[in-house]
Amino acid sequence: NKTKHIGIFKTPIEAFNAYKIEKEKYVKELADKYFKEGKINIEVYNALMKYKVEYAYLNITSQLITTPLAEHRE
Repeated sequence: NKTKHIGIFKTPIEAFNAYKIEKEKYVKELADKYFKEGKINIEVYNALMKYKVEYAYLNITSQLITTPLAEHRE
């Protein structure tokens, strides 16, 4: 398990958006690597290339707070 520092952010939304970008990029990089190495087939590759991190908005005491809801493939 590796930890990657992606920055310091003013809001939870900014932090989550940075996480989302980095996570989706990482999954696509792994998909490319494993497909080129023959470790995954085209169906798995295509599913990983569609991977998206989603979030839900919770309205708590008049503040809009973003929290990770789920990570999934389309």
